[in-house]
Amino acid sequence: MSKAKQLVTLAIIASGTFGTAADAAASSVDEIKYDSEVRSCVAEIGNHLNYDDASRVRHDVTLVKPKLVGYVMKIDTTIYTGSADAAPREYATYCVVNGNHKPLKFEISSADGA
Repeated sequence: MSKAKQLVTLAIIASGTFGTAADAAASSVDEIKYDSEVRSCVAEIGNHLNYDDASRVRHDVTLVKPKLVGYVMKIDTTIYTGSADAAPREYATYCVVNGNHKPLKFEISSADGA
């Protein structure tokens, strides 16, 4: 498994608005009912960002809404480097996905608007 995939897999944090209390109490992405959708969106985020200098990557799922076509998700991503002088890079993602397929809609932007 590549370093980037390991970082992403270990850093997924499912928090925020969920459909049930059981989802909110899930300790890992494997325990939530929309885990394949989260993984699909995170994989697409990885296709758009460079993790090469990352010491840690954190994905915060801040919104999950069921829709007719699957789920709408908002995911905040922070990339930390080992350098003390480098500020973390932050991104906001909007993703519409159904299962482990490529997202139907995907938008990513730098959290600072750049």
